[in-house]
Amino acid sequence: MRFLTPLGSVGALVGAGYASGLPAADLEAFVTGIDWQSVIGGVGRRSLQPIEQKRLGTAASTSAELGFRENQVVTAGGLTNTSAIDDVLRTYVARARMVPDFDQLPIPYRAVATDMVTGDMVVLKSGDLATAMRASMAIPGAFAPVALDKYILADGGMVRNIPVDIARETCADVVIVVNLVEPSTPPERLVQATQLLARSMDVMLVANERAQLATLTERDILIDVPTGDIGTADFTRIAETVPLGESAARLVADRLAALAVPEQEYAAWGVRVTTKQAVETRVADVRVEGLERANVDYLRTFTRIRPGDTVDIAAISADAGQMSALDDIESVAYRLEGDLDNPALVWLPTEASIGPNVLRPSLGVHASGGGDLNFLLGVQHVRRWLNPRGGQWRNNVQLGYETLLTTSFYQPFDVAQRSFVEPALFGNRGAEDVYIDGNRFADTASSISAHVSISE
Repeated sequence: MRFLTPLGSVGALVGAGYASGLPAADLEAFVTGIDWQSVIGGVGRRSLQPIEQKRLGTAASTSAELGFRENQVVTAGGLTNTSAIDDVLRTYVARARMVPDFDQLPIPYRAVATDMVTGDMVVLKSGDLATAMRASMAIPGAFAPVALDKYILADGGMVRNIPVDIARETCADVVIVVNLVEPSTPPERLVQATQLLARSMDVMLVANERAQLATLTERDILIDVPTGDIGTADFTRIAETVPLGESAARLVADRLAALAVPEQEYAAWGVRVTTKQAVETRVADVRVEGLERANVDYLRTFTRIRPGDTVDIAAISADAGQMSALDDIESVAYRLEGDLDNPALVWLPTEASIGPNVLRPSLGVHASGGGDLNFLLGVQHVRRWLNPRGGQWRNNVQLGYETLLTTSFYQPFDVAQRSFVEPALFGNRGAEDVYIDGNRFADTASSISAHVSISE
């Protein structure tokens, strides 16, 4: 009998750690110790941003970004910035990422994803383990999909949330299924459009789960884990799921015991497969690959690692996080190339998918003392990387109780963008309240001005 972990969706994360040789205690400590507010919510990200990026951001009332490409407005691949998630996954299986064949991991592994081009299931059995995990858990709309070879990969749960058939086809003699059971949705919670849309994903998952569960035989073991009110998006409640799974497993302990081996044999197996994921090495070279617009030398100003430095995964993650905090960069992957004792560190940044023309919409509401309610509708446009030093054309249009039009050209003097010049033209037309004998009437005021900002 061989052990195998074929998994889709979030199960891919847990399974990859197990297959990489992490002991159960280390696996639990890692998964429950993730700071999800930082990883998904972006807490702490602003502190990593350069001052100029923060200054530009104050001109728009929202951080939401749209792109303008090929005469149409485009959105990013996901609502959530995944740079921190990507980095967590790479740290989690740092050493296992260097094993390109998943059959050569301490425990054979498969990740299941959905090809958004064809709608077919894609079984990932080789390549970068962290990328496979990320593809398998890329919930459409929430997380950007993963472009891999000819595929655009998203959450594997859409086609195979419980991949029993993949386990059998690979090597499994007995399949142990951990099935998360959610309570039925009451009819009164299925009346709004948003509720029905969210439920449609659940229906799709349940349909393919039932088809796979129907193939279980008497030899296989099914562990049903009631999850109560813990939903798919409740990342911060992961610690609560551990005792639920343990209780469910104990209910079938007699059947699991039938598969047990002698204690001494199990201990020897544990020693053989346990692998620490920590990496510490002296890098021979540091390179940046794959950029089309951003200046490589500009990105290097945000990193500390230099050729000859001895680094660990924490140091590499710190540099990756610093670069991915830039508006121009969506995420920063990396690989250690060559001899692990003296490798080249290759940075693989992904530039913003929305392109160099960025739109930031804004909406404002103002209530005056007289009871009037006024609105503002605006959009900020930024054209990035007009030249190698990071020149930008910046425009801001605002309509409503105050009309504003600004245009400026931001030009750094040096590659690190520590000094710049920004000539600008402003025009505005606003309404000012004027009172005579207690009666109010509006008087409009207009102005046009120009100025030049210089920073050193």
